[in-house]
Amino acid sequence: MGYSKVAKTPAEFNITPYLKKGKNLLALQVFKWSDASYIEDQDFWRLAGIERDVLLIARPKVSIEDFFVRSDLDKSYKNGIFSVDVDIRNFTEQKTGTFQIEVSLLDDLQKKILTKKLTVKNIEAKKEQTASFSANVSSPKRWSAEFPNLYTVLVELKDSKGQTVELAGCRTGFRKIEIRNKQFLINGKPILIKGTNIHEHHEKYGHYVDEATKLKDIQLMKLHNYNAIRTSHYPQSPEIYKLCDKYGLYVVDEANLESHGLDGFDSSRHPSIIEIWKGQHLDRTIRMFERDKNVPSIITWSLGNESRFGPNYEATYTWLKQNDKAQRPVQCNRAGENPFTDIVCPMYDKAHQMEHYAQRDNTTRPYIQCEYAHALSNGTGNFQELWDVIMKYPVLQGGFIWEWVDHGIEAFDEQGRKYWAYGGDLGGHRWTHDENFCADGIINTDRTVHPGINEVKKVYQPVWMKATDIEKGKITLSNHNLFTDLNAYEFRWELYRNGEPVQSQSIAVNGKPLSDTEITVPLPDIAFGKGDEYYLRLKAFTRQATDIVPAGHEVAAEEFAFPKSSFLTQSTPQGNLKIDRTDNDLKFESGDVKGTISLKRGLLTEYSYQGRRLITASPTPNFWRAPIDNDFGNGHHRRSNIWRTAGDDIVVTNVEVKPATAEGVEVIVVQRIKYLHIPYTTVYQVRNDGSVKVSASMDMTGIEHPELSRFGMKMRVPVEFSNVKYYGRGPWENYNDRNRSAFVGKYKCKVNDLQFEYVRPQENGYRTDIRTLSLTDDKGFGIRFEGYDLPFCFNARYNSDEDLDPGLTKKQQHSIDVDPRRELYVNIDLKQLGVAGDDSWGATPMKPYRMLDDVYSYSYVITVEKTTF
Repeated sequence: MGYSKVAKTPAEFNITPYLKKGKNLLALQVFKWSDASYIEDQDFWRLAGIERDVLLIARPKVSIEDFFVRSDLDKSYKNGIFSVDVDIRNFTEQKTGTFQIEVSLLDDLQKKILTKKLTVKNIEAKKEQTASFSANVSSPKRWSAEFPNLYTVLVELKDSKGQTVELAGCRTGFRKIEIRNKQFLINGKPILIKGTNIHEHHEKYGHYVDEATKLKDIQLMKLHNYNAIRTSHYPQSPEIYKLCDKYGLYVVDEANLESHGLDGFDSSRHPSIIEIWKGQHLDRTIRMFERDKNVPSIITWSLGNESRFGPNYEATYTWLKQNDKAQRPVQCNRAGENPFTDIVCPMYDKAHQMEHYAQRDNTTRPYIQCEYAHALSNGTGNFQELWDVIMKYPVLQGGFIWEWVDHGIEAFDEQGRKYWAYGGDLGGHRWTHDENFCADGIINTDRTVHPGINEVKKVYQPVWMKATDIEKGKITLSNHNLFTDLNAYEFRWELYRNGEPVQSQSIAVNGKPLSDTEITVPLPDIAFGKGDEYYLRLKAFTRQATDIVPAGHEVAAEEFAFPKSSFLTQSTPQGNLKIDRTDNDLKFESGDVKGTISLKRGLLTEYSYQGRRLITASPTPNFWRAPIDNDFGNGHHRRSNIWRTAGDDIVVTNVEVKPATAEGVEVIVVQRIKYLHIPYTTVYQVRNDGSVKVSASMDMTGIEHPELSRFGMKMRVPVEFSNVKYYGRGPWENYNDRNRSAFVGKYKCKVNDLQFEYVRPQENGYRTDIRTLSLTDDKGFGIRFEGYDLPFCFNARYNSDEDLDPGLTKKQQHSIDVDPRRELYVNIDLKQLGVAGDDSWGATPMKPYRMLDDVYSYSYVITVEKTTF
């Protein structure tokens, strides 16, 4: 009876002529491939099957064929303009009599606030007739992502006797969408798109996502300050739009068109260009529009995704502009800045490229990146820097992160251990695939979140905060909301001394939308003692609960350091240090602390307290990390490969034991990195209390060398030291280009809690700006590391870096391929390379977060931990 090649939008078939009395069998056959596959070349799983509900419906012989609702605002943005077109269809073989259409508008209490009656008659056989009207609505509640106020539209068809023949309806929201003065406006206000791209994906059901999971997605977005989605790269199930309408998310609705796999073809063969493909382009665009035209959350149409721009996209753009009476903008990424896009919507432009556009004097359209900040695995670095540029220029209005959810498929190994399969798994290793590249979401397949989403929440927060005079408690609040006053939030300040809270208080704040407000926090008198540092945290919480966001939810937060802080101020420890030197070793003892430095190997080989070992493998230089996916993408894993084992290939060239001083005894170890011929120096200062200050330095001036992954040391400690206490940035994983959301404080957890299992094993679980770190057993005994002059960074895990490092290729690894060891590995670093995030196929971290220096040096102190905090 028919067929359809259009996935993701409805296909309707009239089965009436084929029905017979009694039981009927309705059969559907699904083909995985057709010519339409060439224009459905999205970057995701190629799965075949029925992904939308299949319905059998019976229609009256004269019925409501369609209706188009527009709920606009007047030029003052105060009063509504409610317009409706209703199409009535006559299925019969004769002309109809008179029918009446009754259109009602109901408020949120289901009270009718407007009713309009229209008459249609004499509809020709097998034809349609349209009835239209427009009416003013006084001061309706306006719809926006901040206040998703909805109304109900009922469309009732009655026959000449007044009997209801058919009833239909939808939800609507009064809002005005326009582009003026190079800005995209919602209800007259310039919007900031804090968005994400979202594929339909479920770990068990593939491209079908159940309603509970859809709601979970929307809730997570709202909890993390997202306000928009782009339906990449096809119209999504109708339920998603209803949730966006109800809970408040702006939507870019995208047609199911993408042929980027053919972009290398010549023009005479490309679907975007040649005439015979125009019908399919128009058909998919029209189907999207006709299904979704009444959705209030849709603020923009997208012509499709990565495809070479050509005449067929010009045709779809023109059709939408001519037929959408709601006058929503139309965007096309590959249109660039030609006339066939109302929004300039590039992909993966870097900060300097955005700034270049903003500084030009010949631009006429808003700039909103349709994809940016690639979230593949351990990424989403330098996100704050992107938004620092966006906030400088009104023409830059945000973008959509790539993307929301990892595309993993639930699988189990022969031992029953769960993992998420990706490209090349499930028998696909012989076929074209892109390994784990589609595991590129900011949340896991099961909807647990990646650490990077905390950074997104921080940057996307609706209130930015900047100290103008922190010592006097003066802070400027920038309210980025379009319609929400700051009094909608409960503000609370918290004062921290050396990582512990000392005072907190709520503070009343008022501040109009899109404005700055200076407040004064009533700080107590602060006395800075030696070794004290203070931080002020200011947080904003929701006052009122919604269906998916509770009252008391933290919406925005910032921390401020006081300039007089000096936590890392050092003092000379006291104790009775004893030294015993031989040709091979320097042994030391102070009270119950004992240790040995090998004068041949230049290593701290033993360190114990009351006979219990605190170190099971000596601290050694480390310049490498297990490559993250962005390292593979930009070639760092090959370009800097020589650093992978450089710390293991060090030759001791000289060892000098300095005379004892009031500070203790110094052992200076001069070394050389093999093959690179780079000098490296380690200095052990054994202090009076038995603690050891370890200093490492390296000077590569004048020596050609590739970029480092990290500068630090690795070691092993007793496996029972499973309790972690640290004072630094936390509580979640953070890196130097992704740590604005991780505030400085004291945190406790287990070693396993430090880690995050990405779909493919790689570097993870890092913490930056650490003042102190303790690893202890369950009785509080263990080892303590203290920063000296500078904070340090650390990892601690039951695997070595080498366990997570596949080498020069990824080797199709999964989390279950790395079994934990009965050893505890610790990295104590000066710093590590940033994780980057502009894209995952070439972009390096921004320069401030790279390791391009010639000279590196740092120090830390090893001592015994016998107390808790």
